[in-house]
Amino acid sequence: MRILYLLFAVFLFVLQIAPGQSSRECWNRGGDCRPHGSCRPGSVIPVRCPYRTVCCRRR
Repeated sequence: MRILYLLFAVFLFVLQIAPGQSSRECWNRGGDCRPHGSCRPGSVIPVRCPYRTVCCRRR
């Protein structure tokens, strides 16, 4: 039973850190995922990025 809990915890951890489709969608729209506050005003694209970042238009 402990192994099952351990595998479940590892699975949840991998889901949290693995970048998903959102970063590709940002890239396809001409943007890059960047930390909050590093985008120029008006350059934010409304697409979700992983790791608490935002999608900004490329400079």
